[in-house]
Amino acid sequence: MNNSSEKEIELLEIQLITTILFIGSLLISVAITYNDLAELKGEKGLFDNDEENTLAIFNRILVVILTIVFLYVSYENLQLCRVKHTEDQGPFIMQIIASELSTLASIIVLYAVLKTAGTEYSLIIGGSNPNL
Repeated sequence: MNNSSEKEIELLEIQLITTILFIGSLLISVAITYNDLAELKGEKGLFDNDEENTLAIFNRILVVILTIVFLYVSYENLQLCRVKHTEDQGPFIMQIIASELSTLASIIVLYAVLKTAGTEYSLIIGGSNPNL
């Protein structure tokens, strides 16, 4: 196995682990959304406000980290493309641009969660668990 194949395997393993963690993040978002729904219906939620805020902040930090990892993988894929002398690098460059935008969006959403945590806005539907 050559260095290029080993790098591809490493990148795929990183993607697999990151995707599993992203699914975990989605499950956290589902739990937070369910909590908001239960509170609106006057039912007991899964978490109190402080727990929900902490969980939302943790989840958004996790998403920022995951998008940075995906950005790294996209960059490394472009480097592999260049090593293999693939003529059409356009799709790899577009993937990097998409990853950069996703990372920027996740940072903005984290900022919004940090800005509104514990305030009256955290009581608005989706305020503590904005979509990305």
